[in-house]
Amino acid sequence: MSQTELIEQCKYLIEFYGTTQQFIAKNIGVSRNTISLFLKRERQLAPTLELKLEQFLKERIK
Repeated sequence: MSQTELIEQCKYLIEFYGTTQQFIAKNIGVSRNTISLFLKRERQLAPTLELKLEQFLKERIK
């Protein structure tokens, strides 16, 4: 999954399920600020964090 797709999936999770940036960050092992910057496309995630985020999203979005 590309970073653009990950961003869109995160935004969907936040908007429709009420998930917080803090909850996402905690589950993949980064700060809330990192997720915030990522969602604003001001920061990229390392490949290992991309995989963690992708797995997290697959578990949450059915």
